[in-house]
Amino acid sequence: MFKSKKTKVQKTADRSNILTSGQIGRTRELTPEGYLLCRDVRLARTGILIYGDGEVPIKPDNTGLIQVYRGEDVLFSPTTIASGEGKPVTNDHPDDWVTPENWKEFSGGSGHNVHRGEGEDAEYLMGDLLVMDKEAIDAVMAGKVEISLGYDAEYTEISPGKGVQSNIVINHIALVDKGRCGSRCSIGDSFMTTKVKKKKISFADRIRNLVKTGDADEAEKIAKAVEDEDLDLPTEDEEPEDDDKGKTNDAAMNREILKMLKTMDSRLSRLEKKKTKDSDDPDKKTEDDDGEDDPKDKTKDDGDLTEPEGAEKLSDAGVQTYTGDSLKEVLSRAEILSPGYRMPTFDSANNGKAVLNTKRAVLKTAYATQDGQKAIAPFVGPNPDFDKLPNYTIDAAFAGASELIKQQNNAKGVRSGISTRDFGRAAPTPAEINQRNREFWNKQG
Repeated sequence: MFKSKKTKVQKTADRSNILTSGQIGRTRELTPEGYLLCRDVRLARTGILIYGDGEVPIKPDNTGLIQVYRGEDVLFSPTTIASGEGKPVTNDHPDDWVTPENWKEFSGGSGHNVHRGEGEDAEYLMGDLLVMDKEAIDAVMAGKVEISLGYDAEYTEISPGKGVQSNIVINHIALVDKGRCGSRCSIGDSFMTTKVKKKKISFADRIRNLVKTGDADEAEKIAKAVEDEDLDLPTEDEEPEDDDKGKTNDAAMNREILKMLKTMDSRLSRLEKKKTKDSDDPDKKTEDDDGEDDPKDKTKDDGDLTEPEGAEKLSDAGVQTYTGDSLKEVLSRAEILSPGYRMPTFDSANNGKAVLNTKRAVLKTAYATQDGQKAIAPFVGPNPDFDKLPNYTIDAAFAGASELIKQQNNAKGVRSGISTRDFGRAAPTPAEINQRNREFWNKQG
């Protein structure tokens, strides 16, 4: 008698309970029918994502790019995790959302066991993909392994080129040649399918703008994005040459970008020290005042990356002095960030340093709350030391976070602690008028 062949069942704790009959890789298995099960796939990550003009409802910065912050409370919310369970796997993004009407046309499998990763995967949304379509299976085996989520979300604009993402609901999980998360999210969201609609600015000009504005935080974010992702930033006005699969040659370009960023990092440090010295002694002549250009500091396009634009002296302490409406705005924003915070009395003659210290204290108090941390984190990053952050970062975080909380409060119908009265006193009611009339005539006897 012939005995039927027993099929080996692969089971692991906290994994999809799917019957498989063979292993073809560290995370890939085959079912008895020939379906491909891909375990522990990184689907999406937290942090800052780079979008092009028109991809999200946020106005781009002068480079045509948009930085969107995605917090862990958003990506790992129960709603977002549940929305990925059982959703279709597609071979590239379809032109429209996957619905019951077009599911047969677009679906090539399904997602399972969607959860937050642990350890080195703690910043990723993870899941198992059961790929069932023959073409999709062949594509994965041929190397099409990067992942891009198709999802709906809400966006809040913080400033041109910067925003916050919330309320993510996943519609489908796409296999793509190049994902926004890069090779880190792969069996192993598609990067800029639309071209930037405005004239491209060279990367050197972009860095020069960061240096002139002193935006070291912005530079750090770009550096991290380039180091962590295969980021395809345009550097020339011409379109990049494509190979037969339509991919661009990112490796050489990214090496040049990293080289420039390392040079820029040291120059930013020198610039910050120079600006501090200038604010202490504004009459002191600097090396830039002699009109001599050092050829070593010149770039190929004859632009000096370290030459700052002149800034007028603000106060003896080198910070802004607040009077009148500007001081009222600080008080209002402090009340929004930390309701009930006891504000000190400021000397309007020279209060810049005191106001700046108060901003630090308010941000520190607000960051200790869950809502405050959500609003402030996009501007200062995780685990900030508010006492050591530069002045311009404190100013940006104070204004941006208070504006974000204000918008959220307005959306929820929550009143801020600031009360506004249109009139000095309310108009008397008819009953009050009658009472006054009676009192008047009683006095007349």
